[in-house]
Amino acid sequence: MMRASILFAEDEPEYFRPLIEALRETYDLHLVTDATQALEELSAAEFALLIVDIMLPKGSDPSLRDVDALRSGLYLIRLVRRLEQLAGVEIRCRADVPILVPTAVSDVSVQEELDTLGIPVIQKPFSKRDLLRQVEGLL
Repeated sequence: MMRASILFAEDEPEYFRPLIEALRETYDLHLVTDATQALEELSAAEFALLIVDIMLPKGSDPSLRDVDALRSGLYLIRLVRRLEQLAGVEIRCRADVPILVPTAVSDVSVQEELDTLGIPVIQKPFSKRDLLRQVEGLL
């Protein structure tokens, strides 16, 4: 049986080390630390689940220069949901792929947009068990 593939976009992976190790035991985990790397992965492969931090560094992709650095993860989510388009970028995963957002962002407008999109949020800090339960529920 093939292992489900997960894209985890998080700029502070050391914070998630135990979780990353636990996910790698069960899933094919692709870890990226900025929006440019996430776009490269989303253009190259399909994923069963995306875990996306809202506050990702933009990285080196010049097409992201106008994206608010405090919301680059939200921009990626909009691209995946096909609410935004980026010239020269084709997202391979389904528009309805499950997405989970682990975040410490308390911006009401971000929360409202994620609620409107039906994207679950898990507030940092959280336990490994709670996040694994969320992942299993979304897959």
